[in-house]
Amino acid sequence: MHHRSMRALVIIAWLAGSAAAEPRLHGFVTAGPGELRGSVVDVDGKPVGGARVHVGDAIVTTARDGSYRATLSAASSTVVYVDGDVRITGALAVGSEVVEIHEILPPAVAAKPKSRTDVILDYTDAASDADEWTRAWLLLDVSERGDVTQLKLLADPGHGLAPIAERAAFALRFEPALDRSHKPMRSTVLWTYEWPAYWWLLQNHYSMSRLPPQAEMEDCTGRRHRDCSEPDLTKLLTQPWVTPVTNR
Repeated sequence: MHHRSMRALVIIAWLAGSAAAEPRLHGFVTAGPGELRGSVVDVDGKPVGGARVHVGDAIVTTARDGSYRATLSAASSTVVYVDGDVRITGALAVGSEVVEIHEILPPAVAAKPKSRTDVILDYTDAASDADEWTRAWLLLDVSERGDVTQLKLLADPGHGLAPIAERAAFALRFEPALDRSHKPMRSTVLWTYEWPAYWWLLQNHYSMSRLPPQAEMEDCTGRRHRDCSEPDLTKLLTQPWVTPVTNR
């Protein structure tokens, strides 16, 4: 599934980039069979009737209220998109579970962090005793106001550090992303936290709260060397969303 999902992402990005002027295609990639329901609205949030929604190789037309429905039978990923200055959302019903889907194509202006990006969070006793360089990767759902409303943990740093990373991520603030009309829009942001090997920081007299510039020069191999791992993007669709309530 990993390779198929990535191929679908590349296809839809290429289609968007091939538009004559600025990109007009909006869409997402979903995985697995089920009933897909969603809506298409314009940049002001008003329903768009008669919009042609591409669902894999098929095309469905939205009703007057902007809604559409399609049955997905493919066990792998499906590309869903619409052409125009509009927004599209969807919800995939798989048995008793409903998975909300939002656009994954990038906004005109990406969200920008107001918070520092070089922060080292607190260590647990287990993390300091292990003396390993580790990293957390998170997918943040950033609202039109610039706050983090929910997140997915894409890479667990271990040693009991995940709850610390999640709490810190919910405290982040962003300048919200902007759509093609330069209006604030909801978007997703990949975010990472690093915990250098505990004794590496102490022995080199580095700050315990700020990632030192020297970290960039550390080798990526070995137990006490830098964790240069990347997020597991196959978890974008499979990991559950965590909210501030479930993180408590």
